[in-house]
Amino acid sequence: MTTPTTNGHDAQSEDPWPAATTQPGETMEAIKTRASSVLQALPGEIDAAGVAMAGAVHQVSVTVASAPDDSLLLGASIASGLAIGLLLGGGPRLLAAAAVMASVGLGASLVQRHPGRRRPNFARPVMA
Repeated sequence: MTTPTTNGHDAQSEDPWPAATTQPGETMEAIKTRASSVLQALPGEIDAAGVAMAGAVHQVSVTVASAPDDSLLLGASIASGLAIGLLLGGGPRLLAAAAVMASVGLGASLVQRHPGRRRPNFARPVMA
């Protein structure tokens, strides 16, 4: 009869770290074996993460390019307000930096969409 342990596995089931309950030398050997298997799988995982990131960046650029100007302006304004609020309120700087990057990205795509258009100068009166 097997007795269940606190992690839900049977006490007689195969232990993922069998050397951990024996001698320290055997434990080190088990750690080396696990580490080498992780290192062998790491380049493939990094490549897969790069491919996934490239796909995500492409999808974001397509979405931003097809968004109307009002949506880009609203998104840039909300991201700027969030960044300023986080910085003034003492929020996490990494989150504030992400909000600044989103604001700059949306604003830059909006400016790039209309490069020759300038805001009217309201300081000078218009003579008719």
